[in-house]
Amino acid sequence: MAYEKDTCSSCGKYTEITAKVLEDVEKFYCKDCQEKELRTVLENFNQVNFNCIRCGSSNITNDDAKTGISLTDVPNALYVNAFITCNDCGHTVYVKMEDHGKK
Repeated sequence: MAYEKDTCSSCGKYTEITAKVLEDVEKFYCKDCQEKELRTVLENFNQVNFNCIRCGSSNITNDDAKTGISLTDVPNALYVNAFITCNDCGHTVYVKMEDHGKK
């Protein structure tokens, strides 16, 4: 989804903007910086230690995590969606983590 040429808030280049993210101020991202931000959110998500909500085990697998920018419920939040599966009891839960920036 291309908006228009403008200045990327991350790299400072005058380029095609592919995403706008609303934090305390509106931020613009070019395609490369958008991918970098989403990669960072995914890396941070993968560092979270989950425990099974059924048996309490920490033997958890994150399955098929996906990142994106939410344009619906909360305007322009970066998010990660994943299925978390307990390797001990087989229980699976769906997790959505949103990054709303600074307050």
